[in-house]
Amino acid sequence: TYYAAFAAELEACAQPMWGLLSHCKVRETQEYTRNVVRYCLEALQDWFDAINFVDEPAPNQVTFHLPLHRYYAMFLSKAVKCQELDLDSVLPDQEMLMKLMIHPLQIQASLAEIHSNMWVRNGLQIKGQAMTYVQSHFCNSMIDPDIYLLQVCASRLDPDYFISSVFERFKVVDLLTMASQHQNTVLDAEHERSMLEGALTFLVILLSLRLHL
Repeated sequence: TYYAAFAAELEACAQPMWGLLSHCKVRETQEYTRNVVRYCLEALQDWFDAINFVDEPAPNQVTFHLPLHRYYAMFLSKAVKCQELDLDSVLPDQEMLMKLMIHPLQIQASLAEIHSNMWVRNGLQIKGQAMTYVQSHFCNSMIDPDIYLLQVCASRLDPDYFISSVFERFKVVDLLTMASQHQNTVLDAEHERSMLEGALTFLVILLSLRLHL
């Protein structure tokens, strides 16, 4: 079941990550952290190549399992908070940063879609995945690193690009018109308000959550 996949990521990926992070608390070990960050970026690029990813995720698909993104995010946070590394010194170029943003952002948009009952044909399994992703036992290793990575992307990418990407991913760009009428070719009218609320709630979380900053 889906729960086995979450448990597998927690035990096979997250627990070793937290074990490694426990040794990255002082400035003297910053070079080890820098190496892990570099290898994470290389592995992420290999993954992008393997799935033929350029700049858009596959439509109507989502995965809640992004262990490489989360390794990169948490070691990045530790490097800046505990080891006095400059954030820009361990960040990739703008093109790679745009790629890193896409899949965690897709998860946030999909959460809003699931809560808006747009995935009902996938049954209770998809709702269960959305609930597991944010529940207390898993959130520290899943949604929290994802939000931190998105915060980093928001702070370093062009603001107009980031905001427009958020509204495009949540499918609410057509709602932001000044015209008296609009036509949303992607969302049904019954889902528009809840998706817009989801996008705005996500932006509030992005601005207010300070867990790893």
